Amino acid sequence: MLAFCLLGAATFGFLALLLWRLTIRMKSEAQQTSEALEEVSKALGGVERQVARADLHLHRLKQFRVRRILATRLLSRLLARRRT
Repeated sequence: MLAFCLLGAATFGFLALLLWRLTIRMKSEAQQTSEALEEVSKALGGVERQVARADLHLHRLKQFRVRRILATRLLSRLLARRRT
């Protein structure tokens, strides 16, 4: 009976130690994942800023192109009227 109790206590202690080690490992993995997610969010923040700048640049180019097309059409019409 004493051997059975000692075996039960040793098994319980071994399982508790195993569970504790697994908990520590899961905690460290969760911490690493959290740090990786923070780095990704910082990188995405930088990408979002770059996308916003690119959109602004494309918008300005589009406005410039529209102005240039309007100016060339207006000038070509004015010059065409003067030729005739």
